[in-house]
Amino acid sequence: MAPALSIKKNFPPEDQPIVAYLAKFTLSFVQALLKAGYYQIGNLGLTVAKKGLYQELQELHKNNREISFMIHNQGGTADILVYGILSEASSLKKLFSPDMADPLVVKFRDYFDRRRLVSVTLTPGMTYEEFDGFIEIMSEPPAGMYGNEAIALMTGKWVARQIVHVSVLYTEELDTSNGALHWMTQMILARLNKDLQIIPFYKHLTVEQMLLAKRQ
Repeated sequence: MAPALSIKKNFPPEDQPIVAYLAKFTLSFVQALLKAGYYQIGNLGLTVAKKGLYQELQELHKNNREISFMIHNQGGTADILVYGILSEASSLKKLFSPDMADPLVVKFRDYFDRRRLVSVTLTPGMTYEEFDGFIEIMSEPPAGMYGNEAIALMTGKWVARQIVHVSVLYTEELDTSNGALHWMTQMILARLNKDLQIIPFYKHLTVEQMLLAKRQ
């Protein structure tokens, strides 16, 4: 696995130290969601692989910044952006050499499209049990339902596994009616609204604890 050919050219100085680590985690993360390689069902190395991936996530979270993957359409072309841990939203393609970037982005974009996802965010403070449940749920085949029914189903799964340090936004939850707002602002507002709506479902947490988890 190799990151982009020129880290200095593609990223500002403050981001350069973590680019290689972020690229390594991203590749393994996508493989886990797609159940590829070590993450295939029944593979004896599955638990070891997931624990290794979790440790990589913990290393990236040391700076207490979340990691967001989001789909963005511009000029009729959809791209996957990485946001939060970097100083600015960056195309996933910038993390890898071209021969790796193109097929990886296509597969990840297809994953988002089939599940009608807009963004997936991993926040600091996540336990291994949360991470394990998240990977298990998000690597399942799509439920075959859409809209509020699918969102309610997935929310129920998050609550059942007490997964708090993850924020998942679906197409139906993104309000694009106000064209005056920047697309990133629309995304942030939609995520805030989603987080506030699901607070009552987490009865094992106080409101303060839930908001703290979502703010980390």
